[in-house]
Amino acid sequence: MSSVTERSPLATVTTQTLGLVLVPDFSMIAFTSLIEPLRLANRVSHQQLYDWKIYSIDGKPVTASNGIRLEADGSIGDIGPMPNVVVCGGIDIQRQDHSLLVAKLRRLAFYGVSIGAVCTGSYVLARRDCSRGIAARSIGKTINRCARNFRALRSRMNCSRLTGTGLPAQAGRRRST
Repeated sequence: MSSVTERSPLATVTTQTLGLVLVPDFSMIAFTSLIEPLRLANRVSHQQLYDWKIYSIDGKPVTASNGIRLEADGSIGDIGPMPNVVVCGGIDIQRQDHSLLVAKLRRLAFYGVSIGAVCTGSYVLARRDCSRGIAARSIGKTINRCARNFRALRSRMNCSRLTGTGLPAQAGRRRST
């Protein structure tokens, strides 16, 4: 005699919204490496576990370093209450002015938003000492560049999680003085 076990209905899940700030010449591989696992989690679970909104500095389309343009859902001024915001950087990030973005990130962090970065987005966080208490993912040359340019930061490759988000990140850690 065989028995069939019925699956119990899944509990209602709250969708986690992620704000993605794309800077000009952002890395498409970093962007898709962040989005695709979330999209697949939604698909496999048959639930909307994650949602994301794409922002640019001015709300206009943003071109990746590979030449592909993405439409933005709004400007950084449109970022409202959400648990997580991630800056997606790319090439020549040190040559761009990020003062408006840094000011917005500081306000968001003040109100409890978890701030993170992929690729060279960590440069933006470090640029104005915005990285205090913020997990950021750095890869390749960025770690060395940040360590040289921002001596107050001791970068190290470390698997960790953005506080309270369950999203994986590699963190740069602030040196205690």
